[in-house]
Amino acid sequence: MGSVALVLGLLCLVAFKSVVFAAGATVTSMGGSLLINELQKRNYINISGSLFETVVWIEEVDGAEAFKVLNEEELTALTEEELPKYWTAFSEHHTEQMAKMVDKEEFGEEMLKVKASIELATKECSKLGVEIKSIEEKADESKPEDKSEFLEYVQSDDRAKFFKDEPGGFKPHAIKVPATMMVATNITGANDFSSLVGNFIDQQIHSVPKPRNFILDLVSVVTQPGTEKIWWSERVNEEGDALFIGEGDLKPLVDGEWLQQSADIKEVAERWKESKRLQLHAPRVIQDFRKHADELIHQLIDTQVLTGDGLGDNLDGIINQAAAFVAPTELADTYTAANIFDAICAVATTVNLANFEGDLTCVLNSVWKAKMKQLKDVDERYIMPPFVTPNGEEVAGVRIVFSNKMADDQLLLGELKRFNVVFAEQVMFDEGWMDDDFGKNLVSKKLEAFLGTYFPASDAGSIISDDIATILLAIDVL
Repeated sequence: MGSVALVLGLLCLVAFKSVVFAAGATVTSMGGSLLINELQKRNYINISGSLFETVVWIEEVDGAEAFKVLNEEELTALTEEELPKYWTAFSEHHTEQMAKMVDKEEFGEEMLKVKASIELATKECSKLGVEIKSIEEKADESKPEDKSEFLEYVQSDDRAKFFKDEPGGFKPHAIKVPATMMVATNITGANDFSSLVGNFIDQQIHSVPKPRNFILDLVSVVTQPGTEKIWWSERVNEEGDALFIGEGDLKPLVDGEWLQQSADIKEVAERWKESKRLQLHAPRVIQDFRKHADELIHQLIDTQVLTGDGLGDNLDGIINQAAAFVAPTELADTYTAANIFDAICAVATTVNLANFEGDLTCVLNSVWKAKMKQLKDVDERYIMPPFVTPNGEEVAGVRIVFSNKMADDQLLLGELKRFNVVFAEQVMFDEGWMDDDFGKNLVSKKLEAFLGTYFPASDAGSIISDDIATILLAIDVL
């Protein structure tokens, strides 16, 4: 690296201490001679037959004294006192030679010698990655001076034009005026993210909420593993009755029949695929999707128990099996300006009149939580009946449950525990391979459950479901 620096430094010295001949070619002055001698001493070039070929320091040539440039061996032999004298004589000789070169023929002959020397130097310097163009003789003195690209770069005031993105050229780089550094302008991220600035990462995975499951908490639920079909018995066609009789009279005869009933077990299921890579690299995603899958199957079970139509593979839900409202004679057309509270009381009374005296529950859409509290008198004052709790969740002893799954124009009321759900198998999780999963590094997963519903005919009337408008029409004064 030291040799490289020396060569580059001496080349720059040549550029800044050059003299220009009349013909337009560039040769070096005293600094150039030092450069060539220095290169020769370091074995970079071997000069022979050049302008400065060796002669005796002072000798007679054609009857006159002449000066000769000493070679390395002769220079080494000079004493410390002789060396300065030699360089003084050399300078005078060099100046004299420059003056003589005004002659065109002599200039041309000497230029060939200089070119030969520079070509040798260029060959060696090219190994260091520095390109020096050959000096070309110009026949027309009016043409501009021909300089190597390197010399032009050193001497130019606009060096940016020399940067090239090509082999052998200078690699381009941007130089700009310093400015105020800001996050928006000085930090470049990817997709608006950068690890160089502070970031808050919310660890929760957010999702759209699903309606709250509720109906299984209100009905009777039994788990009987291995159940393939649901069976129950009902007493029907009851005949006869007890009578008060006299002593010795024949006792009245009563009888009945028993009917065997059944309901099918239905299957509910879902499956999904995951790659092993996803499992290993994104465990939180795996956990979150499992939560989502669980929600899907439990949501469907709850919804089918509430509203299933019993067709095909669907469950037969509680609303589908509940009785429609038929106003008792004593309540028909008896309410003035009937409202939701009147409807609840009328349906509850109808259930009680059918001899079902258990705990009653009424299910309404969540919108009724607000509607029940907007009743006002003629003076715009809120009205809350005395048989309604302040939170509106109990009306005349009937528990009120609000759910988004209930239609907003429908009412479900009765002894809901008389409706039955049987799980043959609760929700089960399995995973494995199917088809070419193994070869594709995939895993198949599934959730499934087996269950059925039933509602004995003898309990008909214990649960009523109907449109609210239908109920109000039946009890309101016409």
